[in-house]
Amino acid sequence: MKFKKALLLMGLSCFLAAGTAAAVEASVKEDDPNVRKVEASVKEFRDANGETPLVHVYTPEEITEWVILGTDLYNLKDVNACQFSDDIVLRARKHVAAAYDYLYSHMLLTGSCVPRDTAMGIFYLEKAADLAYPAALRKLGFFYETGRYVAQDTVKAEALMREAAEMGYVPARIDWAGMLLRDLGSAQDMPEAWVLLKKSVKSTPWEEEYITLYIQELESRIPENVLAEAARKSFY
Repeated sequence: MKFKKALLLMGLSCFLAAGTAAAVEASVKEDDPNVRKVEASVKEFRDANGETPLVHVYTPEEITEWVILGTDLYNLKDVNACQFSDDIVLRARKHVAAAYDYLYSHMLLTGSCVPRDTAMGIFYLEKAADLAYPAALRKLGFFYETGRYVAQDTVKAEALMREAAEMGYVPARIDWAGMLLRDLGSAQDMPEAWVLLKKSVKSTPWEEEYITLYIQELESRIPENVLAEAARKSFY
């Protein structure tokens, strides 16, 4: 009898200890700033009905940095083995930010981590462009110039590229200058393109090479007095 009583007391003490431990753990989690930070991040990306929290993986800022460097698909496919592709798709479909629309369009157009679907890829690329995402404006401009995936329209191509260039997107500034040098658009815009290139900060060897080249080519076509006047202007 005494042995059974001892076992009963031992079981009761273990139950109370487990309950205390659980309470302490809950208290720690509740007060942990890291937990609160994660909860806030998840809450921020809930859908319109406040349901189905989305797991935060890539930020729009991270994606944009990769897009500028040309490593967005490399990071998605090679570094992370497509394990976060479902998250990108979900965020793009909910239009959380233009960067997700753009990355999903790139995935669809190249068949990276998702089945290739060019029509849907252009749809999401246009969504990102409608939100004035510079990389989307630039890529659409390229497609309209070459007639790839869309009907060729060089006027629209130059307008899209100019918009992205004037927003400060360095790759688009380079491509806009290239368009003008290929006689797309107006020669009167060359001084502006020259100033934008002169003010651009080079981030990659490709940008360094083409900015230097196009500045020289523009200077060979623009009269010196026009260059001097343009240099005094503050375009953007």
